[in-house]
This record gives sequence, structure tokens and C-alpha cells, in this order.
Amino acid sequence: PTAATPTNSAISSVCRGTICPAMLATTPGKSESETLFFALGQDNEILVRTWDDNSWQDQWTSLGGPFVSQPAAVKVNDQINVLAVNVSSRDLMNRVARNGIWESTWSNLGGYCTSPPTACSRESGLFDVFVKDGGNALSGMVWTDPGGWSDWIYHGSMILSSPVVSCAGENRLDVLFYGTDPPFGLCVERWNSEKGWLDWDCIKGSYFIGDPCVLSIGSDRTDVFAIGSYGKMYHTTWTASTGWADVGNLEGSFESVPYAFATGSSRIDVLAVGTDDRLKHKAMINSTWDTGWDDLGGSFNSAPVAVVTNTGRVGVYGIALNGSIFHATWTIGEGFGWSDGTNWEFDGGAMATRAQSGWY
Repeated sequence: PTAATPTNSAISSVCRGTICPAMLATTPGKSESETLFFALGQDNEILVRTWDDNSWQDQWTSLGGPFVSQPAAVKVNDQINVLAVNVSSRDLMNRVARNGIWESTWSNLGGYCTSPPTACSRESGLFDVFVKDGGNALSGMVWTDPGGWSDWIYHGSMILSSPVVSCAGENRLDVLFYGTDPPFGLCVERWNSEKGWLDWDCIKGSYFIGDPCVLSIGSDRTDVFAIGSYGKMYHTTWTASTGWADVGNLEGSFESVPYAFATGSSRIDVLAVGTDDRLKHKAMINSTWDTGWDDLGGSFNSAPVAVVTNTGRVGVYGIALNGSIFHATWTIGEGFGWSDGTNWEFDGGAMATRAQSGWY
């Protein structure tokens, strides 16, 4: 990587005046220390690169195309699946790597997708993928080993945002989205091993924009982060015993969807791009949020994504204003803030943004 030079103040992010989506996907690699990064290139091909705790192990490699959506990626046993939407047919496409070796071609899963895919694995030998379909309804498929792909499963109703999915162990799966009926509230369709798919559950009274961010902590808790119509961030929690908590206002002013992750059961860190194009950070420890937002710098053309390494460092990655991937790392201590931050470094690539994809 090369050090990121100060940004020309005359250049602003493509996120200005909108809410940038998540454009990068990650999944564990062959070993515990490896992380695979996937992105949509400006040539509409899916690119992949491997990070091993402290350094890149290869260069950006094309997996082919052309695609109109950013990728989703999921690891099941020793198999890695990357999924994206074909640029002309809008079919969902899937490519597989087994034991680090990519299959030679993409498989066509059909469908007519009007959102990027979202995927997660809730148990060994199985994963789910969801999209918004051509009728703006939620549809999904299930892959099992050795059964392979199911037919498309129609989940009904009208959704406004792209769906996002979170797997909470073997017994629960949450798919979240914003509904099309005013006031465009947050909705979830939940699956559990006891009752199967449950009725939709929506929180009314809030107007959200962009896409939601969901995080499952253990088997009994889901945290959701959302951006409101005036750019502030909101947070709520669901548990099986209490249901939805009141929606809390985390303040701030943002131009990307949030990215949240947990380190243990008592700490959540959330990131998003502020309206000055710079990365903002806030932490919750033992149910108490820090009072303000930390400014971590950078200049972003996408929402951030974070990876916590085996060495106790957290790396934050995104698309820089020049189209390259870039990152910086910090140490997560016992306090709200992070320490020992590095300079932002360019990691190569020429990546597409939502504006460049010309799609949803």
C-alpha cells in the first residue's frame, strides 16, 4: 500500500446529498487470519483480494463480469460463495471457491433483482441469500450441502430499501428493510427453528433513508442502525424477551449507511461517513453510548467496512475519492475511543460507486 495524500478540497464525495451504500464485501479466507475482500470494479467486473492480518497477500484479481451490483460473499465450511447481479439480465449470479480454488465460471440462479444480494450462513452446510425482486418484494433462496439451491422463495409485500440479513446462530435469522408505506418504517421478517417464518414486524413513526445496518449478538439480540431523513443516526435493539426497544437518536450528520460490529457481548462500535466525507466513530459499552462522535479522517466514496484481526487491531476500509480502496488501523482499548491509529493508505483498484454503476 501507499500512503494516502491529503485530499484536494475541491473534490467532494459522490455521497454528498445522498446516502452511500455498502460497496465492499468481506468473508473469512482459508485460515483464521485471512480475510477476502470483494468489490465491483469500474469495468463492472467483481474483484477479489486477500488480507492476512498485517498485509495484502496478492493483487486485485478479476473474477469476471459484467455486473451491475456490488457483491455479497459468504463462507460455508470450506466453500466461499460470491454473488452479484448480472448487468443485462438482472439475474443473480454465483461463483464458488473451494479450498482456495475458484471455479472457472459463474452459475446463473435466475430471478430478476432490483437490489444487491445479501447473504449469511446460519448453520454448517447452509446459507440464505435475499434480494428485492422485480416487483419490489422480498425474495430469497437457500443453498444446502448436499442439496444445492432451492427454488426462489417469495416473501411478499413491498420494500423500499435493499434488504440486509443477519444470522444469529442456527436458530434465528433476521431480514431487515424499509417498507414502502409512509412513514417508511423499519421492518423485519424473522425465521426461527421452532416456528419457521414469522409475520412481518414493523416499527412505525420514523422516516429512514438508505439501507439499514443489522448486527446479531448471540442468539437472543439484534441491534439495528439507521439514518433518518435529516442525516442523523438512530439505533434500536430487539430481544426475544422484551421485543423492540425505543428508537434512540445517536445524533451526527451522515452521508453513508452505518457499519456496526461487536467485540464481546458488552461493546458495539458503529462507523459511518459524515457529511464532510470523513469517517466517524462511536462506541457503546455496557449499554452506555459515548457522548460524541470521533473523527477518524479519510475521504470516502462509499460506506466503510471493518475487520477485527487476531492481533487486536481493527482495520477500516472504504473507497477513496480516487476510486482506490484505502484503509487505516487502530487498537480497540477499554475506553470508548480507539488509539494508535495509522495513516490512511491506498490499496489499489479502480472501484465503482453507486453513482458509477448507474443502477438502484
